[in-house]
Amino acid sequence: MTTIDGVLAVAVFAGLSLNAALGWWWADPGAGYALVHYGAREGHAALTH
Repeated sequence: MTTIDGVLAVAVFAGLSLNAALGWWWADPGAGYALVHYGAREGHAALTH
């Protein structure tokens, strides 16, 4: 869980920072999609092993 929590915190911070600093409105939703991909991969690994 600690790794997933760390990835979540970094992704949210990066998305919001890029949105605020550079006006990249798509950075925050992009971070969300990256989290979904990572979470799905981790969940699949947990269920299959």
